[in-house]
Amino acid sequence: MNMNFSSFRYWSYIMVLVIMASCNSQAQNDSERNQSIQAIPAILTDNNSLPISERIALYHKLKKENPIVPNLEEEMNMYGYNLLWDGKEMEALEVFKLLVAEFHDSANTYDSLGRCLHKCIIV
Repeated sequence: MNMNFSSFRYWSYIMVLVIMASCNSQAQNDSERNQSIQAIPAILTDNNSLPISERIALYHKLKKENPIVPNLEEEMNMYGYNLLWDGKEMEALEVFKLLVAEFHDSANTYDSLGRCLHKCIIV
């Protein structure tokens, strides 16, 4: 009986180690994926010298490569506001129009587009 218990205990430890290694590997893969995904607004910012139409095409390319992007709406919204605050109203307008098309169920995208339009009219 002692031999069976030791054998069971040994295999239990092995299973726990295998599960832990598997979870750690999956978490590392998720972390690497999230870093590349969350970089979309940063990549667009790094390419601010490109015309806005090319940045929007780059957005679509990156989104196609990473269809599930956490917090993308919020981060892209902030990218649009940064353009607006930098006095690039027409570029911001294009970003907010993109967000309305991409996230049409979000009231926040319409609000941001409206604020941008208001600033464009006043300026």
